[in-house]
Amino acid sequence: MQAQRAEALNRSDDPTASWTKLSSEEQASIESFHMFYLGLLPAFIGLVGNGVENSLGRAGLSQIATTILEFQDKLREADHWRRLVACMGAVFDQSDGCGTIRQTLHSLGSDDHHERLVLYIALASRRDSIPDEKAMAQAIILTHLGSQAFAPVLHKGLAHWITRTWQVEASERGFRLRTPDLLRRVLREVSSTPDTLSGAARTLLAAEASAGAHFANELRAQLLQLAAYREGP
Repeated sequence: MQAQRAEALNRSDDPTASWTKLSSEEQASIESFHMFYLGLLPAFIGLVGNGVENSLGRAGLSQIATTILEFQDKLREADHWRRLVACMGAVFDQSDGCGTIRQTLHSLGSDDHHERLVLYIALASRRDSIPDEKAMAQAIILTHLGSQAFAPVLHKGLAHWITRTWQVEASERGFRLRTPDLLRRVLREVSSTPDTLSGAARTLLAAEASAGAHFANELRAQLLQLAAYREGP
């Protein structure tokens, strides 16, 4: 096994030649996975999770858009990635209310998976979104990404964003919640294991009750499963 690893490290294959041997479908699938799940999505969640100011958020997205432009000749779906970055900008554009995001979500087609996930994050991150739709959007996002074997790169940032969202709601806008004390108690409990999937799931289960949301049974069951999950060291 060690000899095979050493041989692999010492090989000087031309990656361009290997890439051109792939079919168009394989190239598109590889680009889609790496660009979205390992590139754009972690960067976006990092921006919203850290609560950056609107001007800094727009600047961060502008840098991402510039990078896509620089490498557009090497990307099969450069226009798609630029549109996604534009969707991300809805978080930091206060000129339009959440109604615009909701309308765009309703207009998406069944294959617009990237756009839907980005807009759910945008909706849940806006200060003017209502608590129950924040909880619902985050529950959908967490159960989707938290169950994916490829997503550990996202898990810490995702969990941080979710718990921070409800810390802000409980401390600054508790008047919008039905049972803010329940949420505050759970937030104190999960603070001992910050930024974990289990902590984020427990937070959302408390947010469901506190915000007056109504998760489907299957969605709640998935959250309960994540809440019982124990991350490794």
